[in-house]
Formats: sequence, structure tokens, C-alpha cells
Amino acid sequence: MPTVESYASLLRRRFAGVLATHCVRLAGYPFASRVPYCPDPHGHPLLAVSALAQHSQNLRADARVALSIWDEHPDDVQAAARATLVGDIETAHADASSIYLEHFPVAAVYLRELDFTLYRLRVREVHFIAGFASVHWLDDGDLSDVPAWSIAERTRALAAVPEDSLQKLAETGEETFQLAGIDPQGLTLRCTQTLRRVAFPETLQSPRSVAATLAQLTA
Repeated sequence: MPTVESYASLLRRRFAGVLATHCVRLAGYPFASRVPYCPDPHGHPLLAVSALAQHSQNLRADARVALSIWDEHPDDVQAAARATLVGDIETAHADASSIYLEHFPVAAVYLRELDFTLYRLRVREVHFIAGFASVHWLDDGDLSDVPAWSIAERTRALAAVPEDSLQKLAETGEETFQLAGIDPQGLTLRCTQTLRRVAFPETLQSPRSVAATLAQLTA
């Protein structure tokens, strides 16, 4: 799998990372903590942050941040895929809230009543480690090759997923999963607050391929 696609796959299968901002309390030092995220259709992470959080205070002074994500590895951390996304935080567009809430529905009350703001991390470069001794810097040109669909294409792809296929894809009959997201590389299922990624056998070029691909996966 090409490097950019490998990075995009990591981004889309991990749903939390460590956000680092510039600390205003201790000038010059980074401040980092774990946060949930989901990527928008073009691979820019969406994050909800409380107005009371230290991150919010830091962001008001400096919008430059980094988000670190990683795969778990049972034996050797150095062998796991991991990435640090470096960029600028900006307020997310209105249409991004539905994408975030499909992944984290509990955040609806946070955004509506508890003074949380939905942000978008506009990624400038990514330091991606695909595994031991496989290290890459991905710049704007590289990141423009992240497999992506437009909002309209994403909507068509979501509509192409039969509801009765979700349980087969989740490989469980004990829990009810709902569709949280879809992109050219796979789809995301949600059961209450648990997210599960299902990868497609290959990157899809068009939403028109979704139905046939799912038929193959659930056969």
C-alpha cells in the first residue's frame, strides 16, 4: 500500500490521539492530553474542546498544534504505525458537526449546552512512521493524494450501505451497530460509544462501487 494511503488508513481507524498545544501557563512548554477525534472527508481531524479546557486557553494564544496517533502493538511499540499531524486549529464548518456526531453522538449535549467548540485541524505536514525504519514526512502535495470523497459523494456512499449488512460487517450478533462513516478506504461502525473500523479490500474510486464491495465482504 502506498505511503499516503497507509497513513490515511491509520488516521481513519484510530479515534483518539494526544493533542499538543502551546502552554500559556508555562510559556515555551508543550501541553498535551488525550482527545477523541474523527477525520473529515479530506482527512483533517475534527475535535470538540471545552471552553474551560487548558487547550482552549492555549489555542486562543496560539493555534499551532500537533496531534499524535498510533496503532497498538502487543510486543514492540517501535514496530507499530504512528503519526504526528502538525498544523493549525480552526473553527469547523457547520457541515462538519454531523460527521462528528455520527461518530460521537454523546457530544451533542456538549456542543449544545456545555460550551464545547468543534474544531478542525488543518494539517500542514505529517511525520509518519509506518513501522521500524520506515519514516516519512508528508507535505501538502502528498496529503492532497489522501483518498477522499466530497460531502455529496459521501452521502451517496452512506445511502448505498444496506442496514442488514452492518451486523455481518461487525462480525457479532450480540450488539447492534450503526453506520458512523464511510470513505474510499472503508467504513466505520458504532455501537453506543464503541467504534469499529471495517476496511475495504482495496481503495474505492467511486461510491458506485460500495454496494458490490459490501456484497463481497458479507458473502
